[in-house]
Amino acid sequence: MALGAEPWGIDRMTTNTMTKHDRICVVGAGPAGLATAYRLHREGFTNVTVLEKLPQIGGLCLTYEFQGRAFDLGANYVTSSYRRIRKMAKEVRAEMYIEANASFYDTTTGKYQSILRTARRNTSLPRFGYDSVRYLWKRWRLGRELPSSGFAVTDEHPDLLQSFGQWLDQQGLTSLRALFEIPITLMGYGPLDVIPAPYALTYMRVGSVLDLMIYGSMPFHRWPRRFVDGFQRFWARVAEPLDVRTGVHITSVQRGADGVTVVAQFPTEIDGNVVLEQRTLEFDWLVLCCPLQLSTTGEFLDLSAQEIELFERITLNPFCVTTYAMAPSHAFELKTRLVNVTPAPERSSARPTIITQQFKDNPLVTFYTPVTDPGAGIEPAVHAGVRQLAAEVSIHLPDHHETWNNFPYFPQVQVSDFANGWYRRVEAMQGTNRTFYNGGIMAFELIEPIVEYSECLVRTHFVARAT
Repeated sequence: MALGAEPWGIDRMTTNTMTKHDRICVVGAGPAGLATAYRLHREGFTNVTVLEKLPQIGGLCLTYEFQGRAFDLGANYVTSSYRRIRKMAKEVRAEMYIEANASFYDTTTGKYQSILRTARRNTSLPRFGYDSVRYLWKRWRLGRELPSSGFAVTDEHPDLLQSFGQWLDQQGLTSLRALFEIPITLMGYGPLDVIPAPYALTYMRVGSVLDLMIYGSMPFHRWPRRFVDGFQRFWARVAEPLDVRTGVHITSVQRGADGVTVVAQFPTEIDGNVVLEQRTLEFDWLVLCCPLQLSTTGEFLDLSAQEIELFERITLNPFCVTTYAMAPSHAFELKTRLVNVTPAPERSSARPTIITQQFKDNPLVTFYTPVTDPGAGIEPAVHAGVRQLAAEVSIHLPDHHETWNNFPYFPQVQVSDFANGWYRRVEAMQGTNRTFYNGGIMAFELIEPIVEYSECLVRTHFVARAT
């Protein structure tokens, strides 16, 4: 369960009445926006419109098709803890398959080793097992003590107002640092001594940790899994019954006591050419499922002073994903189809942390690189880091890459913001000025918590209020 409070202060809700025929505008067709619209649709709300600026839906769930196979460049895994996603997958008939085995490449020795050996580091197996059980017990207790979804009451728990690394040390679980560096640091969420404990604990739920341990220590495993047709196509199936409009450039949003006015440019085909046609739409409610940082919301939204104060605290961990198609004669050179790099390189080095060849009979290989610079200027450094690591592990890359993406990854605030009630203040704004807030910053940049939060948002602020 995610850490946080539910319901999020129903006593603070606005007095505006609501019906299931109200006009609701959802901004953003990523996981948060689509999960929100999907749940509103399932609950009987009849007038929900999703506006997406990109030509495709899915947000950071971006799938690339190569030689008849689907490759996820953004979000990819489904674990046993993803019970909402698994339920939705059954509803839309999206099939999954089990991920291949993995290994670690130690750049200091040039040797490969297992996940278990890397996670243990210099800790004895009995000690590692004992501390793992202790973590699972503590995490289970936290799930019982703190209600699900969001982080609104985190400031009431001083033991959580620190980095995850500090929390592990405080709990006497220092031996597990290497274990948690695998899903947290290598996957781009940052060093353990930087990421706030509530984020890491939301990510590292009991089921996810058990999956990781089984994946790394057993000759068989059932999790994690991937979607056969990719995560983006899963969301495309979710979106089928919804009113989702892509390629829409919102120029302004004005919110008032009587409603929300959205001015946007919509792509329209005229005589075989696609042109942008400006329209003005009226809604009763606005749900922001786009990135909340000022670089995004400041482009179109009539921001209040409080929104500016809160949203300017949001920072990102940019993450680059690069793919290459190996020549047929070199297509099967990886030691295993998923190679993690250890020790985790510094983000400033622009060196990849993960290499994967998703299918043994397909030559596409993907490099994942956390970076410090969100701009396009980082691309040469990332490509240089990719080629350097490829040479070390004897992968022969062609001259040109297949795909390149620089994702605005992991919106977050700092430990001090948790302590100063950042989340409590944002949750207190839910529903005011006819606006609701959703997305990775509200739930943690992981698909299941985002869907969980979206469902709680709809249940608490829409279903409970609609007449």
